[in-house]
Amino acid sequence: MNTANLDVRWLALGFLRMPEVMATAMQKLDEKDFLRPEVALRLSFVMGKKWHLSCAKEMPYQVLVSTFENDFVMSGSVREDDAMAFCDLVRWVYFDHQGPLDDLQGHVLDCLARFILDRKIRPMATALSDSPDLIGQISDLNREIAKASISKAAFIDPFAGDEPLLSALKRTPWGVDYIDRVTSGGAIPGETALFLAPSGGGKTLTNVQIATTTALIGRKSLIITYEQGATPGITNRIYACAMGYAVGAFQGIGPGEFGADGAMRAKYDEIKGKLRGRIRIVDQLEAARTHGGGCGGAAEIADIVKRSQDDGFNPEYIGIDWLGPMTNNFMAARNIPEAETTKTMNRIADDLRKTGDALKVNMFLFHQLGTEASAKGPRNKPQPTDAFMCRTLHHYMDTVICVGNRDKESHLAWINAPKIRNGEPFRDMLIQMDGAHSVWRTVDERDINTETMKVEGSRSRAPKAEAPWYDDVVRSNLG
Repeated sequence: MNTANLDVRWLALGFLRMPEVMATAMQKLDEKDFLRPEVALRLSFVMGKKWHLSCAKEMPYQVLVSTFENDFVMSGSVREDDAMAFCDLVRWVYFDHQGPLDDLQGHVLDCLARFILDRKIRPMATALSDSPDLIGQISDLNREIAKASISKAAFIDPFAGDEPLLSALKRTPWGVDYIDRVTSGGAIPGETALFLAPSGGGKTLTNVQIATTTALIGRKSLIITYEQGATPGITNRIYACAMGYAVGAFQGIGPGEFGADGAMRAKYDEIKGKLRGRIRIVDQLEAARTHGGGCGGAAEIADIVKRSQDDGFNPEYIGIDWLGPMTNNFMAARNIPEAETTKTMNRIADDLRKTGDALKVNMFLFHQLGTEASAKGPRNKPQPTDAFMCRTLHHYMDTVICVGNRDKESHLAWINAPKIRNGEPFRDMLIQMDGAHSVWRTVDERDINTETMKVEGSRSRAPKAEAPWYDDVVRSNLG
């Protein structure tokens, strides 16, 4: 598209006489987006923008004439041939066009959308063939397309039909008691959760526990690790969680020595029969070491998930361990300065949320609590603003799950979900880490002195009421 085949008259009409069109154009265009021969169109944009900023109404013809004469003609900043072209354009805009303005707005917005795509997107698309970072450039291109697109919002009347506008999607539990409880029953397909925990506070452990338990109840899981290698760091924990043996039982054993313990071998074969083909690990740390992969970002995750789906492995749970190293890799690969860390992390998180929704998979983004939050005592309940280096990160998520600091002796910690889209937030619970078996276990708060975070033993008490959804949602799935 160029000036020769673009009907600039419709754009000028929008810039000068349609406030809604000018408001959109101001957000998505600036003067450098107009080509040199497009002087008349650029003048329409400049004058329309100035007028819109002052009163956001249609620019009166006499005001335009006065502005053009005083600001451009008298100053000598516009040539005679360009002035004549602008006058011809203005006459059409104010006197010669056909039809009421309200009826023409949709067509003018379409013209504006094509113009924006031509000036913003075409150069990026042309440069793709020469880019050494094709995945990154495609990600940027998709982001710019989203920014350049013009929304034609539909108006929805919630009472227009005989039936209410409801979603048939239901929460599906993961089989991990404390996760299902704090999230009011699990997750709706396509939702993304942010899991916050302090350093050493159980991020990888939780990822392994959800992935393994999800696989044990018949669903498929994908772990994408950016912090530690898959073998033995992740695989040993999966074995411990699934088989009930301590992690140490799998360390220091060579391939030919594993069968020496007959009971352990039998348990492995039993679990293998249940879990084979249900859990996958993608080692992005190893990819970065060996062939320059593991660059992070939503485009990379989307590619991994799509390749897995194309291979017939359709994961419902995707745990990314963890967001900090992924962001660091992405920034290093794209030469993004460290000062942009917070902005980059927010952008990656938002892109991942959109990716999960598009692919209808549930992503868990594991991330670290900040220094200030890590200094709090175990009895302090965590908050969503505790995210390391990025206090606004939780705004982009469908669900936010927080684990506080763990008591060094009792290994107790608070967990809650301060944000649950379409759910009940801030359901506080106490959990206890069993690191040897790579699990957190739910603890009854009435057995704990929450001031000292110490176990005081079982006391006589009435049965604790379950959440109303628990029997139907969790027990029916887990048996």
